[in-house]
Amino acid sequence: MRRLVVRRSVNGQRAKPGCRLKRKRGWRGWQEWELELLGKMPDRDAARKTGRTLSAISSRRVELKIPAIRTRELPWTPEQIALLGKLPDTEAARLIGCYYSNVARKRLELGIPYTAQKVQYWSEREDRLLGTMPDAEAARQINRGLAAVKSRRCKLQIPAPNPKHPRWTAKEVALLGKSPDQELARRFGRSHQSVEQKRLKLRIFLAATEERSWKAEEEALLGTIPDHQLAAQLGRTVVAIAIRRRLKRKPYLKPLRRYWTKEEVRLLGRFTDREIAQRLNRSRAVSSQRMRLAVQGT
Repeated sequence: MRRLVVRRSVNGQRAKPGCRLKRKRGWRGWQEWELELLGKMPDRDAARKTGRTLSAISSRRVELKIPAIRTRELPWTPEQIALLGKLPDTEAARLIGCYYSNVARKRLELGIPYTAQKVQYWSEREDRLLGTMPDAEAARQINRGLAAVKSRRCKLQIPAPNPKHPRWTAKEVALLGKSPDQELARRFGRSHQSVEQKRLKLRIFLAATEERSWKAEEEALLGTIPDHQLAAQLGRTVVAIAIRRRLKRKPYLKPLRRYWTKEEVRLLGRFTDREIAQRLNRSRAVSSQRMRLAVQGT
């Protein structure tokens, strides 16, 4: 006759009549003194005292909704509290032996002002130095990092100083328009084009001077060579050449473009494209020009 073993409970679980509960391998119930340690010391210390694993301590504490204690020295001593606010939170955490968040939380709870804050706000004097000298020199004078100076200058949209293109001073801007651009360019040590562009950007017009009339020989050269070459040849500005050419309705001649003449167009279709290219000293543009004019080839 088979013997029925009835056990009332095993590890807090009630057994059914005629059944036998097996004890889980490696499992033991939690005692009251073990539960009292949860949340009152770090999980690693509680695991060492109870002889349990760190994951078991953490899982049980989370299950009971008990907040974790991460600082290793509780309660806070007056010497530790004296460090709060006077040192950066990371440095105070390293000296006390806890996490950065514990130091910041305790400092905020006690209302201690953070006098050791590492963030340095920019003053008006420091902002005025940006762009007036190289970033490395400005960083040395205001005792800041080079990356911080570059970031602040870019945020304020201040151009970087360039020794090849110095910034315009108030005295130089005040002289624009009062003298010819070429004379000011020699005086400032700048190019004629730089002075002219700065004056036009500020909408400053030249003072009234004697108007230089155009000769018939000069007007005959308009459109025959590029504007910048003709300006250098006649001693005029490129803007003056372009305006006069438009008034005379002369076409703009590109430096690298060769226009077709009427005599060259008449040859299209009468000879092969290769013969025309050799005779006119042109490339394969002969065939493209013929196709554009819808001329049948031979």
